[in-house]
Amino acid sequence: MATKKTNYNHMKFSRKEENLKTIKAALLALGIMLITLLCLGIYVSINNFGSLSFIVVPFILSPILYVFAKKTFTITEEIKSREI
Repeated sequence: MATKKTNYNHMKFSRKEENLKTIKAALLALGIMLITLLCLGIYVSINNFGSLSFIVVPFILSPILYVFAKKTFTITEEIKSREI
């Protein structure tokens, strides 16, 4: 499956700021959701022995946080380079 890479160098400044706000909001929401899911998985696995699969899901989805954080860093660096 081919993924579309966005070239942030040719994007308008206002569009970059809009993307940065959206990515930060998604990063925060996903982080809170994964932490909540991990806590819920630990609680369920303590009460029901054998349901350890609920703990695995946040760790499987955590690379998405890395991708969002990397995009945030890239856009922030591009904005800083344009604000000379």
